[in-house]
Amino acid sequence: MEILKANLDVLMAQNKAFAESLASWHGPSAVIEKAKTGGATFKHKGRLFHSAYSPEKEAACQAEEITAKKPDWVLLFGLGCGHLLKALLEKGFDKVLVYEPSMEILSGVLASVDLSGPLASKNVSLYADITAFISGIRELDGFDTLLAYAAAPYKLSFTQEFIDFNTRVNNAHITNKVCIKTDIESRENWVENYFENIKHLPECPPIDSLRSAFKGVPMIIAGAGPSLQKNAHLLKEAKGKAIIVAAITAYKPLLKYGVVPDFVIASEKVDLPEYFTYGEDDLKTRLILAEVAHPGMFERKVKEKFVFFNPFVTLSRSQAPLWGSSYFPSTGGGKRHPCPRRGLYRAGRENRP
Repeated sequence: MEILKANLDVLMAQNKAFAESLASWHGPSAVIEKAKTGGATFKHKGRLFHSAYSPEKEAACQAEEITAKKPDWVLLFGLGCGHLLKALLEKGFDKVLVYEPSMEILSGVLASVDLSGPLASKNVSLYADITAFISGIRELDGFDTLLAYAAAPYKLSFTQEFIDFNTRVNNAHITNKVCIKTDIESRENWVENYFENIKHLPECPPIDSLRSAFKGVPMIIAGAGPSLQKNAHLLKEAKGKAIIVAAITAYKPLLKYGVVPDFVIASEKVDLPEYFTYGEDDLKTRLILAEVAHPGMFERKVKEKFVFFNPFVTLSRSQAPLWGSSYFPSTGGGKRHPCPRRGLYRAGRENRP
């Protein structure tokens, strides 16, 4: 119990909810055994996860292989008994994110192996939730070199989870790079647009004001991909039964099918007058605008306009509370628009009233 408490105390200081979920775990736990040299090991579903003789020596070899590649960050798929994490720290490498796919393994290890020292290291983070783990990666510098590593027992025992892990890590890293590149190319335009748009912001409520506006109402988000033409006719049947949100590039194509979206998202730093009709349909929809969108977007005559603030620009983060906004969408990326576009779609689904 003392070992578990020491581990949980460290995790509690970093992530209270995570530590509490571990403390309240009532499922099965891996049984930790001693290797011949005294180090910890265990079997999971009949497979031995560390050397039965010297897990420390095994981990030292793995750490040597990893550090020889000189990554900025190491992403471990599997904590195991913590031997590899310790070996990396002993080599002076302390930038490690660890994802453990099994609560059974994690609960058994933390109850039997004192990892409070390694887990307390400044740049070491432990996760049991893949979504939280990916969020941690998104906070890293997109130009850092990442090295994902999994020992053979983890790859064999959690094959599908490992495939998902690699895919999501790769996607998150690419997104980081795109956002940084977009930032470099666009920051001056964004700042200029923001100051030009200030005169319009008092007339445009922040997106926060819609938080409880459509409670219990389904939401459909329409992009301009190849499936739009195939499925647009279905949206006509949903009109009035669901809230339809469209990317600005999908707006006019939807109109061809008789669908006037309730909201259109526009976050481009350039003006896009060609995407509007300048007719009755424009007056039936509402724009969701990035505060750094081109000022021309704020001049469009529509039913209503709402604003969201860019978490990628320090100016916007500091100014948002002054306009009554505390909501910042996750970021995506693209060439012509600032990063919030794709993230706003995702956040809309997660935070739908």
